[in-house]
Order: sequence, then structure tokens, then C-alpha cells
Amino acid sequence: MSATHTPGPWHVQHGVGVYAATGDLVASVHTPITVDGNSKDARLIAAAPELLEALKDCRRALELAEASGELAVVDAAIAKATGEQA
Repeated sequence: MSATHTPGPWHVQHGVGVYAATGDLVASVHTPITVDGNSKDARLIAAAPELLEALKDCRRALELAEASGELAVVDAAIAKATGEQA
């Protein structure tokens, strides 16, 4: 499974978007990011590359543990994130 997303790390910047380390805009929000509102969503979006890599690491551990039921769930989540078939 190969990622075709903008490489991380990503970070919240300017109060209205999530940017890649290259300065490219990854996601924008229609309302300013505030401490108590959209910032939670923006932080989750900004963490997406690291979350995907962590999930892939977990998948490898589950594969070694022969946890096939859990692998199906993890594979589906990775496929959803990468736009690939599970």
C-alpha cells in the first residue's frame, strides 16, 4: 500500500488551514480555527500522515501476531485513507 498524499509533517497555520512542511496548503476551513472549535478538527487533519504511518506499523505487528480479524479492520482503514482497495 503506497501513499499518494502530500508528505507530512503537516501543521495548523494562519488560523484557517493545514499546511505541509513544503508550505503547500493541504486543507482549509471556512471559519477561523479557534482554540475551542475547529482547532480539534485541524489538529486531527494535521496528524493524518503520522496516524497513517502508525496504523501501518500496527498492521505489521498484527500480521506477526496472526490476528486476522483485526487485520481486516486495519486494512479497511488504510484503504480508506489511501483510496485503495482493501
